[in-house]
Amino acid sequence: MLVYLIGFMGSGKTTQGRKLAKALSWDFIDTDEWLEKQENSSVNEIFKAKGEAYFRDLETNLIGQIATRKNTIVATGGGMPCFNQNLDLLKQSGLVIYLKAGLGCIMQRILNERDKRPLLSVIEPNELADFISDKLDERKPCYQNAHYTVLSKGMKIQALIDIVQQHYQLKSTK
Repeated sequence: MLVYLIGFMGSGKTTQGRKLAKALSWDFIDTDEWLEKQENSSVNEIFKAKGEAYFRDLETNLIGQIATRKNTIVATGGGMPCFNQNLDLLKQSGLVIYLKAGLGCIMQRILNERDKRPLLSVIEPNELADFISDKLDERKPCYQNAHYTVLSKGMKIQALIDIVQQHYQLKSTK
């Protein structure tokens, strides 16, 4: 049983993924962290040295590596499901939940992390809101094809637990 959390950067995938994994006593994988270890470089460095296409191919290959895992929560990179038919691969191997966050929420969460995010590191602060808004609009059709959508702001972890338990017909942890 695999659960993939998708959504834009700053939507809470890693934070909520860790909580969900702990609540269910499952494993947790953050795909960006996994790829950083695999490549011995930060995501930012990979983007700069080898380009976005190379990184997106790494993400696709990673899906193949983790698709057979059991009892694992996976926080994907924000763009992962939107390239190389990755969303289809995710949906074939597990449950996909879109953590939906609005522009204001995302801005608040990522403002101090621009240097860690390759797509944002080259954007001027006064252009950030427009860039994020455009990227959200671009990725929205992909994200909306998840099995479930959960609003990120104010979300309680129990909402995710309930979805996973219902989907996989698991016993309640309450």
